Amino acid sequence: MVAKGDEAAALRLAEDGNMNSASYNSIMPKIKDPTLKKLLDDKVKEKTIDVYIDYKTQTEAGARAATAGITLAAAQSQIAGEEYNKMSADDWKKQKEKSRIFTSPYAAEAAAGFNNLHDDARKDVGKAVSGVDKVAMTNGGANIP
Repeated sequence: MVAKGDEAAALRLAEDGNMNSASYNSIMPKIKDPTLKKLLDDKVKEKTIDVYIDYKTQTEAGARAATAGITLAAAQSQIAGEEYNKMSADDWKKQKEKSRIFTSPYAAEAAAGFNNLHDDARKDVGKAVSGVDKVAMTNGGANIP
């Protein structure tokens, strides 16, 4: 069981975009309330989707690989790709650690998801990001017109 203070701290970290994989991986198994889990998932995805994807690939890829008869790496790649493909231009603009996303093990999936956006949407994101993030995104395979 997780203490109420831990839940509040986790929500605060997520809200501020300061959640990291170690903290998220530590708190999620302790939370039993499905409503709270969904709330935390949604908050983490909003600003640090890479943290959410890291957790999801660790907890779901094994079962997917076994069920689909694919390798663990292929299942992890599928999960990451599915999540990145759900993102809109506004979702990309809200991400706090774009440079971390595009240097992660799932940078190719992030780039593919980003590149699936319409040219105007990608251009809009490009205008909104810092120079450092833009370089990291471009180096990671994002096509910013």
